[in-house]
Amino acid sequence: MVNALEIKSKIIEIVKKRGPSLPVHVAKETGLTMLFASAFLSELFSDRTIKISSLKVGGSPLYFLPGQEHLLENFSNFLNSKEKEAFFHLKQNKFLKDSEQEPAIRVALRAIKDFAFPFQASGEVYWKFFSANESEFVEIKPKAIESQVEKITEEIKEVIKELPEEGLEMPKEKKKPKLKIPLEEKEKPLLTIKEKPLIEIKKEPKLEMPKEKSEFAVKVIEFLKSKDIEVLQEIDFKKKEFNCIVRINSDLGKIEFLSIAKDKKKVTESDLTLAVQKSNSLKKPVLFISTGDLDKKAKEFMDNYQNIIKFLKIE
Repeated sequence: MVNALEIKSKIIEIVKKRGPSLPVHVAKETGLTMLFASAFLSELFSDRTIKISSLKVGGSPLYFLPGQEHLLENFSNFLNSKEKEAFFHLKQNKFLKDSEQEPAIRVALRAIKDFAFPFQASGEVYWKFFSANESEFVEIKPKAIESQVEKITEEIKEVIKELPEEGLEMPKEKKKPKLKIPLEEKEKPLLTIKEKPLIEIKKEPKLEMPKEKSEFAVKVIEFLKSKDIEVLQEIDFKKKEFNCIVRINSDLGKIEFLSIAKDKKKVTESDLTLAVQKSNSLKKPVLFISTGDLDKKAKEFMDNYQNIIKFLKIE
């Protein structure tokens, strides 16, 4: 029988030594299969012992211990081009005002969650580089204003230098000098106001008709109702698959599950492992529903991880 506690301790030591790691690294150093390594990592994440990165390497997130966040910067080269641009722009400036960024950068800042953290100041949204302190933001504001004042002052000096020395006579009496306006200029309006249309016509977006649920999805919903399981949110459905968030009454109170239903004769270990991986981002246990039975390896998986995944068969 596999000693789960020993394996978990070994995985923690591996991540502590290597830093942010992929499931393939853990599988190699523990001698586990990729499926079991991923399952153990998922369980450690559910226990909040380790963390998962938003950044992905080859389609898989990185697993790391609290306090190793700064090591994720070593993997910034795996960001896409626009995310890299946002990363280096934020790293260089430490703070960025959201409204002053171009739309593509604003989207990228929201995608690089490991490195960009939003906060509000004076009713505006700002982005902070993960290693910067908000106290630095307060300190750099006066410097920014001072540099703007210096820039404007220099521009005024340059304009004064270009003014002609002749033709400027100060009046003898202390009166405000009168502006001399050429006759041809008197007829011209001093200000030009561009009129805006009172009504802007916007194109209405095309309405998409919701697609009808498959027979299998309807069957699963009826099955859940018969078991007194409440459907909170429908995620997606296909011809032979239906995923949703459900709530189940238990002795400990109401518990939310990620429900994954598949119409297949045999449920494999791979099906259950993928279901657990999908539940990672939602931090919820899995309720796996199927019209078929568990195969041998799937039953072993259920025995080892019954605390994070439950199985129901549609009769």
